[in-house]
Amino acid sequence: MIEQLMEVYLAQTNFPHLSIERAEEYFRYLINKGNILTYEKEGRLIGFIEFWRINYEQVGRAVLGIPIYVMDEDISTGKVCYVSDLWVRPEERKGNLVLKMKKDLEEINKGCLFFIGKRVKDNKISKFRRG
Repeated sequence: MIEQLMEVYLAQTNFPHLSIERAEEYFRYLINKGNILTYEKEGRLIGFIEFWRINYEQVGRAVLGIPIYVMDEDISTGKVCYVSDLWVRPEERKGNLVLKMKKDLEEINKGCLFFIGKRVKDNKISKFRRG
């Protein structure tokens, strides 16, 4: 699964990339912590969500574009669920996968008061609703 996540990560062009070794370490770390949900069909990655449970100080940093060092900071106990990356294979976007991903994210983070994420089109942080 790490290899497939790496393929998607390296194909994305909207941000600077980590080195391959560092990116691999990053994905392993987040998968082991439960901060990446992956979805497969017949052994093939069809979608994933990377999320962090952050506190209000970290939200402020995210809004201002100040880095959150996920391997050094607490991203498991905050009251805000921050979706840092989301990807769905194009042919799966019109099916039930997106709804399943949203439900899973909400279920895992039911203790969160807010759900936010960065929009790709304008790079702004947006709040989104449950359900």
